[in-house]
Amino acid sequence: ALWPLLCLIRALLHLMRTPSPSKRQYAMAIAWFVLSAGMVGSSVVYTLFPLMVWFIGLQLWRRQWGKVGRTLFISIAGSVIAAFLLIPMALEAINTPAIGQSGGSVRFSIDLLGLVSPSFFHPLWGNLLQYPRQVIGTNITEGLSYLGLLPVVLALIALWRFRSVRSWAVLGLLAWVLALGPLLKVFDTPVIVNREGYTTFIPLPFLALQSLPFAELARSAGRFMLVVGVALAIMAAYGLDVVLQWRPQHRRAVVILLAALILFDYQSYWPFPTRPADVPSAIAQLAEREDIRAVFNAPWDSLAGRQGLYFQTVHHKPIIAGQTVRETPVNHARLWLLEQFDPALLDVAGVDVVIIYKAYASEALLARAQEKLGVPAYEDADFILYFPPDPQQPPSFQFIAPQNLRTADSIPTYLYVPTPQWVDFSIEVQSEY
Repeated sequence: ALWPLLCLIRALLHLMRTPSPSKRQYAMAIAWFVLSAGMVGSSVVYTLFPLMVWFIGLQLWRRQWGKVGRTLFISIAGSVIAAFLLIPMALEAINTPAIGQSGGSVRFSIDLLGLVSPSFFHPLWGNLLQYPRQVIGTNITEGLSYLGLLPVVLALIALWRFRSVRSWAVLGLLAWVLALGPLLKVFDTPVIVNREGYTTFIPLPFLALQSLPFAELARSAGRFMLVVGVALAIMAAYGLDVVLQWRPQHRRAVVILLAALILFDYQSYWPFPTRPADVPSAIAQLAEREDIRAVFNAPWDSLAGRQGLYFQTVHHKPIIAGQTVRETPVNHARLWLLEQFDPALLDVAGVDVVIIYKAYASEALLARAQEKLGVPAYEDADFILYFPPDPQQPPSFQFIAPQNLRTADSIPTYLYVPTPQWVDFSIEVQSEY
């Protein structure tokens, strides 16, 4: 989705270098602006906005007022056209709690060491280096921010030979700072600072940006690395031009060799991970039953939710907690209570089938399911399928005691009250200081 952005950069540079740009040049730049905004709505926050701010700031720094006006005109005209598509999308996203309030800005930001951390699934670096797994964590899709060896070398050559390239380095540096997110992380953990009995974190500029309008849509700070990649690619292209001048008679061979080495260096997975797509017959047979109201996948707060979405394509039954974004829109309190597997609560929620995914289930969850749901209708090495028994009594008061009693912030707990009544809570809090 970045190719329109590259075309926009080319159009803007051509516009800046032309003494008297034509209407066609303006129209092309506006068209690429709109296309860049419309390809992916979030790209406005992560790529288009920082790029245009950088372009305007660069012309202001150079006091090239005419070029500032051109860039502002492109930005305003393109924004007006793109607004017909983007404003309804943004308003809907903000008014959707599962999107606007899902958080994750720390989790989905990059690590300080990410630039020098290749994928731990790489066929070479994965065996030679041990630290990337600690740096990237489980979020290899958005947490991977490795720059690569050869692109960095080519970029350094460009910085050495071309003074004009330094502005792209500034853009990449600023985008990298934003990609670090609101708090500085090292080894995928926020850095904690203890001073005179106080514990705090190291805040970064993105923390202030989160308070700006529409900024809550930028939950994945790590995506600002897209701009870093664009800046690095442009600098590397300048560096490649220098290298090709050293060996002009071998241009084609040099390009092919460098491209192959860069592609190998950038491998995130090798080989690409796959798994069987088979669905147990007991789950597939649910599609033939008319008496099933809904399916509950447990544990609900794990990757089992994605497996549940896949199984739904086969059994075609409603599921209690689906995902259109990172967080399910279903109230978490409801899901935690349903995971207690009380037959009465499951019946009230319309749950007639419970599927448990062993790879993600705790021993306590498995034991609770066996106690409350009885004998499974199907079980193999990966899944357990239950048909909850008919409830013998209406839903009663339910309380989930906190599991983690040590915290620096808050401890959530959940309860179900079938009728209006008073509930007394008593808790003893002790400070460690």
